[in-house]
Amino acid sequence: MKLYALVLSFLLMGTSLMAQEGGNTPDQTKKKLEEKVNSGSRDRLVIEVGFVNWAQLDGKAANVKWHSMYYNFYFMYDMIIKKSNFSFAPGIGFGIENLATDKTLFQDSASTTFVNFSDNPNYAGKEGFKKHKINTVYLDIPLELRYRAKPNAKNQSFKMAIGFKGGIKIDNFSKVWYEERGRGRSIKQKNYADVMLFRFGPTFRIGYGAFNVTAF
Repeated sequence: MKLYALVLSFLLMGTSLMAQEGGNTPDQTKKKLEEKVNSGSRDRLVIEVGFVNWAQLDGKAANVKWHSMYYNFYFMYDMIIKKSNFSFAPGIGFGIENLATDKTLFQDSASTTFVNFSDNPNYAGKEGFKKHKINTVYLDIPLELRYRAKPNAKNQSFKMAIGFKGGIKIDNFSKVWYEERGRGRSIKQKNYADVMLFRFGPTFRIGYGAFNVTAF
């Protein structure tokens, strides 16, 4: 009987110790809630793909083709605002634009203009032109004020962001494709002086989970 009582005492003591270790103090509960909030969707890596156009470019200068595309790759650091549904996110990354047009760029001592393939002296004597592309690469710094309906739901929440981004040009070139003696060839020209060194403007994004519609 004494043996049973001794074993029972040890079991009760162990249960009491486990209960004390497994219990949560108010500070521990608060910390776990904070960790839960901070472990939600943070949208650190932002990849954007879409169609690009140039403002103030009319058909007399050049026509932009429908398959002109942009690709943005940004790393954002999301900072939750006082455990709310709102956060502020600064970031950094690259913005790449490929603008396809029906005319080529020609740069002289005064300016850079759009001209027909046949009127561009850089391509004199060449025929069978297929397409022309203008490529720009910017180092961007985006800033966003974000809203998430469910901050802790990864890729399962309505979200919206408004912001601003500015960038500095790190590369630009044009490229044309043509045929010569039945073989495909290309010509690449770099560093047009009249491409903007800086770009900036407001941004907007709205969507659900990982899929969003963006505008810049």
